[in-house]
Amino acid sequence: MSTDHTRNRVAKGISTGGQYAVEHRPEAAVSLGAPTERESSRLFREATDVEARIWELQRQADELHFDGLKAAARDATMNQRASVIRATRSIIVHRNTDQELLTRIAREHPHGPTRQLAQQRLDPLLAARRSAIESQQAAAEDEFRRTMAFLRGQ
Repeated sequence: MSTDHTRNRVAKGISTGGQYAVEHRPEAAVSLGAPTERESSRLFREATDVEARIWELQRQADELHFDGLKAAARDATMNQRASVIRATRSIIVHRNTDQELLTRIAREHPHGPTRQLAQQRLDPLLAARRSAIESQQAAAEDEFRRTMAFLRGQ
């Protein structure tokens, strides 16, 4: 009787689309294509792990992008500083050279018109030098501002 009873239950389950087999025989559920509860939870955990890994990779990519922007800002700042330092050194060197020349002329010709002539000749040179240095310094500062504006826009 037990065998007939089991046979009837299996026949009933199969005739109702396999619902009985899915509920009472997990191994039959796999053969019918439906995942078991254990299989479902494993698949859910794997999907959650994959999603978490995707978010982690996205975060790392964002961090790398941000680190790249920080490096670009640092490089731009260093380049701008170097340009300003070069321009400042140039001003100091030329100013010292011009002052030495004026001092030498003043020593050689303390009361003569040569000093005035030398000053008149040096003034345009000094103005041209200062203009070139100021434009170089302005270009360096402009480049720095553009870089920082670009980085803020990212």
